[in-house]
Amino acid sequence: MESGLCASHDLGVSILAGACVGGGTAVNWSTSLRLRDAVAAQWERSSEGVEFNQALRAHYDAIAQRLAIAPASGHNANNAALLRGAQALAWSCSAQPRNAPCTTDGCGYCPFGCAYGTKGSTDRTFLRDVLEREGRVSANSPVEAILVEDGRAVGVCARIDGEAKTFRAPLVACAAGTLRTPKLLAGAGVRSSHLGAHLHLHPTTGVFAEFAQPIETWIGPAQSALSDEFAELADAYGVVLEVAPAHPGLAALSTPWLGREAHAQMMGRSRFAAALIAIVRDRGEGHVTTDAHPTVRYRLDPYDADHLRAGISRMCDLAIAAGALRVSTLHNQPLTLERDGNAATRVKFQRDLDRASLAANRVGLFSAHQMGTARMSERRDRGVVDGVGRVYGIEQLLVTDASVFPLASGVNPMLTIMALAHRSASRAVERGN
Repeated sequence: MESGLCASHDLGVSILAGACVGGGTAVNWSTSLRLRDAVAAQWERSSEGVEFNQALRAHYDAIAQRLAIAPASGHNANNAALLRGAQALAWSCSAQPRNAPCTTDGCGYCPFGCAYGTKGSTDRTFLRDVLEREGRVSANSPVEAILVEDGRAVGVCARIDGEAKTFRAPLVACAAGTLRTPKLLAGAGVRSSHLGAHLHLHPTTGVFAEFAQPIETWIGPAQSALSDEFAELADAYGVVLEVAPAHPGLAALSTPWLGREAHAQMMGRSRFAAALIAIVRDRGEGHVTTDAHPTVRYRLDPYDADHLRAGISRMCDLAIAAGALRVSTLHNQPLTLERDGNAATRVKFQRDLDRASLAANRVGLFSAHQMGTARMSERRDRGVVDGVGRVYGIEQLLVTDASVFPLASGVNPMLTIMALAHRSASRAVERGN
């Protein structure tokens, strides 16, 4: 995962993907959301009858209890700006359910791992359970192959401290992530036209909203509020508005390059900027190759581009309503909306936004949510795994990561990944493996 950051083949989408003990749960922003009912119903139709609505609720509840999920009790200036703007516009908004209390100003650096050990990430919860039951967790030990004998998974080959070692097991669960699971499954002999296909990224862009007072996005809970006012623009597809903890490195990466002086000036003002983001539930798809060095191929679909543009527009309105002095987009040639109260200014900005290209490398696009490259279906000809994550064609092999999503989730996927894994593990236990 290139130390947490990689990109699509044309560099059009910067991809944040954690590869560490605890995986994405160790370095994410603690947002813990369930599928919306309309999306769950759509997943059920797409997967030919896998149950995601009522049937998944008990598993969501079990995960929520183990991770101590609760609504955020407070908001930093970044999240407060989102709530203030949404409330001023009478848009739907709420405190995020989170798996971390984040009660200190020392918080804010959870993208690098929780310094206080209070986040309910996998390394602090389920992997801790493994250790307490005399299991073993090995870091920096990449699995190179899933071992298959007579059509049955019997273990894995991993490299530990530079030495290849074999581990045999009655059941193998593959959770290498959406970008790497297809390669492991292909190496195990899985042959499916759906393997590596149907990649969803939740393409995301943002705006920098400058205020008169300091915002300091890197202090306090990373994400504690959202607006889902536009989550269902059409057929359960749309955008969710959240914020990003724009630490100086991430801010520098996402700030359009207009020369050294302009970049330095923008970074100098970043202390006063809120970082709003629009997360698109993408209907369009990309794919991941299954060769030795997997390549991510993804282009923004026109349908999703329309929703992304709507998200940018709504973020600008929200920021101005929250009191921002000006708002700038992440286009190569940034569009800026000044707070002057002039309706003509807003009309011109919208016209410029409608004309601005959203093609690859014309606007800053990011992804922290990768989904769908080994999708779940009750029909073998429509997916890679069945409704409880069992790989078609290989017994005793499960997939328990976001690659099994039949469609994009539309919300931060952590809780759904874990709920599906909980269901898969529960069924395996019921079957006695």
